[in-house]
Amino acid sequence: MEEEDDLPVVHVFELEPVTSSYVSAGIFRGKLERRVPFPIVLDLDALSKGPGVQRIEGSV
Repeated sequence: MEEEDDLPVVHVFELEPVTSSYVSAGIFRGKLERRVPFPIVLDLDALSKGPGVQRIEGSV
């Protein structure tokens, strides 16, 4: 995770089975939403606002 304008930026990688190497699966700002290997939704901007967990509608 890195920061851009004081907000978190997350780089996601996934394992490519053919080459057995990791490849970029996306760069996320604001909200991280993925379906593999399991459904997840994260409000990235809320991470920079201090302690506590906020639930996003439709998250698991």
